[in-house]
Amino acid sequence: ASVKARPGGVIRELLAEEGDRVAAAQPLARLENDEQQIAAERARVVLETRRSEFERTARLHSQGMVSEEEFDTRRRELEEAEQEAALRELELSRTIIRAPFGGIIVRRHLDVGANVSDGTDVFDIADLQPLYADVNVPERHVIRLQAGQTVRLAADATGEVVIAEIERIAPAVDPATGTVKVTLAIQGETSLRPGAFVRVS
Repeated sequence: ASVKARPGGVIRELLAEEGDRVAAAQPLARLENDEQQIAAERARVVLETRRSEFERTARLHSQGMVSEEEFDTRRRELEEAEQEAALRELELSRTIIRAPFGGIIVRRHLDVGANVSDGTDVFDIADLQPLYADVNVPERHVIRLQAGQTVRLAADATGEVVIAEIERIAPAVDPATGTVKVTLAIQGETSLRPGAFVRVS
């Protein structure tokens, strides 16, 4: 998956590097967030003020000293302040870019000081357990294959041979090539890398 910046800003700190193994929700980078911190603090102050006003109005309302209309107004103002504070906290939290799942950082796109916009790719992360290989098999051979069957993968670069298992077979034939996609799963640690060329038998 590509880990994207939300929102835009300037990268202040990188907390992970290519090859690092990271956990789900682990911080990977921080954006400059001075404006978001100020906005969040302002929203918290407004929320506390609205909550105090509502509590005071609620006490007076229970004693019959405040109209129903004024009570509803104060309650609505409190709800709006709660929503505004939640929004500002969300915006502040998004200045910390986090891993969407556990895996390995396979690529870092930017450096500290880079200016990013909403949706800019910052990292690529991959979960390599299991490592998958997609193989396009001619349709006439697919009838001999089934999920759970074991196959051998030989890496061209290293000559390493590993055993994989057929995890699933696509239900459709690609009309352009006459092949069916077969997905293989490789369990455990190997020297294979994502994107490597392998021969399958």
